[in-house]
Amino acid sequence: MITKITFCQNKIISQIKFLFSNLNVKIDKSQIESLKEKLILVDKKDNKIGNINKLDAHLIEKKNKYPHRAFSVFLFDKNNKMLIQQRSIKKVTFPLLWSNTCCSHPLDISNENTFDNIKNAVVRRMKFELGLNTNVDLYHLYGRILYKAPSNKIFEEFELDYIFLAKIFDNNFNKRFMKSIINKDEVKNIMFKSVNFILKDIEKKPQKYTPWFKMIMNKKGKEIEMFGNNLDKLVYKEDIINFI
Repeated sequence: MITKITFCQNKIISQIKFLFSNLNVKIDKSQIESLKEKLILVDKKDNKIGNINKLDAHLIEKKNKYPHRAFSVFLFDKNNKMLIQQRSIKKVTFPLLWSNTCCSHPLDISNENTFDNIKNAVVRRMKFELGLNTNVDLYHLYGRILYKAPSNKIFEEFELDYIFLAKIFDNNFNKRFMKSIINKDEVKNIMFKSVNFILKDIEKKPQKYTPWFKMIMNKKGKEIEMFGNNLDKLVYKEDIINFI
């Protein structure tokens, strides 16, 4: 579902295009179109209170009082390595930073806007970003976090983020295969890395990684690794972890 962009919002979009032109990067049309999507506004206890277009939800100048729902996927291969992605230079927020397997938002549409059907959004974005055809049964809800983080002088994240774990045992699921199907407008590169490698690299080069990924990994990385590779032992934790 999309809404119209107002005159003031068009000024912001013009600023975004100008910023990207200075980097000699032509912003992808799909990135601009996605700014019209309706996201789900919630209170800090994850109760839905309305919706907001994606642009307004991320503008610092709006001083948003409420977070919007998001999700982050942590997917492991048969060798217990996590699939992480480097965000495309065409991304409006956090371009070129490394992050977890897939991060996005459920939309305020009938098959994505409840606690029970947010996995439909996960399936949609895993296909769109990474070219992977999956189903909702692959994803297991680990927990939820609340966090806020600036991207630049224009944008910030203020999200109630659902953390999903998944594991794929397919022998053909490897880096070469993944690189052939990823959406280059969304993802620049991918790697399969152990949690130990990721934690050490975050410590050495924190500027390489998205803020939510660093928060989650530093606080819950080892537990995510344990449950991600033993999903039958995963028990959903209802309490929201507050990083604010």
